[in-house]
Amino acid sequence: MSELEIQTLIAKVSADIERQTEVLRGLERDKKLLYRRLNAVRDPVAKLPLEISAEIFLHCVDGYPVTPESAPWLLLHVCHAWTEIAAATPALWTELDLHLRRLEVFPELLQNWLQWTRNCPLKISLKGYVGPRVASAIWLHSQKLTSLHVHFTGVTVDEYYDDGYYKAVGDLDTLPQEPLFCLRELTFVGRTDIEFSWCSIFQVLRICPNLVNLDFQSMPLIRRLDIPNDLEPVLLPSLRRFGSDGRLAKYLQYITAPRLETLTFRSVQDPCDENILSFLRRSSPPVRVLELESSYISDPDFARFPEFFALLPTVDHLKLRNWAIDRAAQLIRILPLRVPNLRTLELFYDDFSHPASDPKWNMLVTSLGGCRGSRIQSIRLTVARGLVGAKENTRAAFRELGAGGMDVRVVDDEGQDLLSA
Repeated sequence: MSELEIQTLIAKVSADIERQTEVLRGLERDKKLLYRRLNAVRDPVAKLPLEISAEIFLHCVDGYPVTPESAPWLLLHVCHAWTEIAAATPALWTELDLHLRRLEVFPELLQNWLQWTRNCPLKISLKGYVGPRVASAIWLHSQKLTSLHVHFTGVTVDEYYDDGYYKAVGDLDTLPQEPLFCLRELTFVGRTDIEFSWCSIFQVLRICPNLVNLDFQSMPLIRRLDIPNDLEPVLLPSLRRFGSDGRLAKYLQYITAPRLETLTFRSVQDPCDENILSFLRRSSPPVRVLELESSYISDPDFARFPEFFALLPTVDHLKLRNWAIDRAAQLIRILPLRVPNLRTLELFYDDFSHPASDPKWNMLVTSLGGCRGSRIQSIRLTVARGLVGAKENTRAAFRELGAGGMDVRVVDDEGQDLLSA
């Protein structure tokens, strides 16, 4: 047999192998389809109407940060039928809570998730590095975004300040061209060792005309404002609730909120900082609920509280969180005069690792007793670890307050009554 004949036979055999291989591939495909049909016959979920199957899937979502091993993402990897049901259920994807060290590693997860929401309102919470691909994916669906929570936990940096603080590398300034008309809630959570581009944050605020709730949590002290001195304040005409670290008063000079109803200052030290007072004068907000959290307020700063309260005449609900008991007692004594419309007073002690002495508890009871005859109708004291250090006569004094006509409750962090016998 000649060389040419052998090569011809080899080519024929190779062609036969290719044909048989293609037949085998087809059989494998048919086998997979048959298995899918078998699973569909056996799977009770697949037999149900889509609306019922979707409702079952919605109950699988536990509200914790999403991982590939949790619902709803896990539902995509069970079988083809479940994947189709999950992808066809927009309500399953309307709340995205991603807690990943580097979100840039999972761009396909984010992109698919956002697409499956279709036209449903979208709530997003991101904890991690917010890079350009993540920001671009979010802004692509910005017109259905109703809530955005950004928790900066890590960044990639090349430039450090001389004092050891470094700049946060964020891509929030890659903004959409149109205003975010649907965005109602916006929260920024930071780290004390990161300096943020506040100019970028204000750019975000400018395109949120219908923002109702704005909160800055654990944001660093402002050491350098990367904002032009002639920048006009951002007008937030629909803002009702605003929370911030009281130490960040500088940026308040760039915000105006004329319809604010709930105002929260955390770690407030100087309530009469000129930036705070300027914000209140410029906004003239009808604030009804005021929450002040503080670890320490100096005597000179405390003496300026009347000026602060004079700009908030509509407050009828005051919350004091983690105030030193003696300082809280001092403030309570001036409330009937300085906050004339006050109806409800709440005091919270989340971490009571240093129990107050009985004389301090007595000081608090005495100051609360001075509220008799005022417009204050309800007093609630919440102490996480109970009335540590308070003797029975002090507890009796608390109970007497309620006998005077006011609604007085002293509870622990689970709502358990601490004054009952």
